[in-house]
Amino acid sequence: MAFAANLDAPLLLTASASLSPATGDYLKAKATTEGAFSRVTVFGGTGSVSPAVSGKIVEILAKY
Repeated sequence: MAFAANLDAPLLLTASASLSPATGDYLKAKATTEGAFSRVTVFGGTGSVSPAVSGKIVEILAKY
């Protein structure tokens, strides 16, 4: 996606109803090794990424 490329940022994918283990692991690893994220953008609305998944992302990143 051009948005992520313009920011030199990763584009992470997940299922709509649950955070994929790979994406969760990536978020945890990057948050602990490179400091806190300055921004996370979720694309697609609640039909693509459920509020529960968005909440899980916030939960993971709030720990670091």
